[in-house]
Amino acid sequence: MAIIEEWQSAGETYSGIGVQQPQIHTIDWTVAVAEGGDLPAPAGELQLGFLRDGRLRILEPLHVVVGEEEDGIVSAEAGEVNEFGYGGNMTEAVADLQCALAELYFSLEDSQERLGDDLRATWAVLQRKIARR
Repeated sequence: MAIIEEWQSAGETYSGIGVQQPQIHTIDWTVAVAEGGDLPAPAGELQLGFLRDGRLRILEPLHVVVGEEEDGIVSAEAGEVNEFGYGGNMTEAVADLQCALAELYFSLEDSQERLGDDLRATWAVLQRKIARR
């Protein structure tokens, strides 16, 4: 079993299922909400270790940076392959990124012989990190 997800936000580290015992760190969000405060901006980094597409599996986690755009939309960026996901919160943004990564994988796989240098480099990264089941 490999690490599914690990990310940091507001100085706290979160991780999912892994080789070692799962580590769960909790934050009492109710205090901020009860006092009329806002939840912290969803900014941080995570190692993406799974995709929502059952045809693919992650061989090596992808580094993802999560941030909030000026309009309040949350973005998740896999800079190694220049792919993005967006949503109303971090969960939606990462889910959108997971779908975008699967779509990118299949698109580049189908077009390998026609790829330019930049997309060939992206395909090489994807092949190292993602594989068909």
